[in-house]
Amino acid sequence: METELIEKIEVEEPEVEEKPKQKKKDNPKLWEFECNAILLKKLVNKIIKVCNEVLIKLTKEGLSTNVVDPAHVLMVNVEIPRKDFYTGNTCVNQEVHYKLFEDMEFAIDISKLDKTLKLTGYGTDQIKGWIEGSFLHIKGDSFHKRIKLLDTAGIPQAKVPDLKLGIKAEVKTGELASLKKALTETDAVKLIVKDGVKAVIEDDDDDLTINLCKKEDATGKGKSIYSSEYLNVLLDGFGGSWYETVTIEFDTDNPIRVKGEAGMTGHCMYLLAPRIESE
Repeated sequence: METELIEKIEVEEPEVEEKPKQKKKDNPKLWEFECNAILLKKLVNKIIKVCNEVLIKLTKEGLSTNVVDPAHVLMVNVEIPRKDFYTGNTCVNQEVHYKLFEDMEFAIDISKLDKTLKLTGYGTDQIKGWIEGSFLHIKGDSFHKRIKLLDTAGIPQAKVPDLKLGIKAEVKTGELASLKKALTETDAVKLIVKDGVKAVIEDDDDDLTINLCKKEDATGKGKSIYSSEYLNVLLDGFGGSWYETVTIEFDTDNPIRVKGEAGMTGHCMYLLAPRIESE
C-alpha cells in the first residue's frame, strides 16, 4: 500500500513577548460584556477540538482568535464584532454591552469555558462576563464561575496565511452533514470538480460519491485529498442549525479553506492542509 503524508500548513508565528500587566488600580475590570450564551457557545464549538489552550485578542472592534492544532494541519480563525455582544432578546430591545479598557490579549483553557457554558440553557439565556486580575468571570442567572487565565507567554497567535486558491463553491450545510456521516468509513476524502464539487470516498471494494454542490455554484477545476479525521473536526464547526451555506475554496494538492458566519455578523474560517500521496 502506498505511503501517505499530510502536508502541514505553513504558519508564521510571531515572537512571544510577555506583555506588561495592566494596572489593576486604574481599572479593576479590564473587559466587561453581556451577551446571549449561544454566542460564546458558538465560539467554543469552533475551536475546542482544534486546541485547548487558546489566545484571544480583544480590541474595541471585537474579539478574534487564530488557533492551530499541535500538528499544524488544521487552523481556525474566528472574529466576532462588538455589536454581537448585546443585552435584550429582540431586534427592538438591543443595546451593545462590550466595554474594554484598552486592547489586550488573554489566554484560557477553552474546555473550562465550555463546561461553564453548559450550565446555561439552550435558549436565550443572557450571561455577563468580565476580566478582573487573572480571572475571567462568567455570571448566569443561577451561577457565577471564576476561571483562572493562563500565561500568554508561550501561546503565540498564528498568522493566517494568504493563499490564492482556484476553486470556489457555495455548499449547503445539509450536503456537508451527509459527508460527515460517511467519514467514519474512511481515512481520506478526495474533492474534485466535475459538474459541481463532489466528495469521493474509496476503499478496496467500494466507492461513494457525494454531490456537494451543482455546477452553477462552483468555479475553477482541480482535485485534492484531505484527512477524514481533520475534515470531521472542521465539519463539526459548521454543525447544528446556525448555518445554511458555507464557502469552500481549494486547489490541486493545496489546503482547503471553509468560511461561514460566526455569531450574528462575525465570521469563521478553517484551513486544512492537503494529504499528499507518495508515488
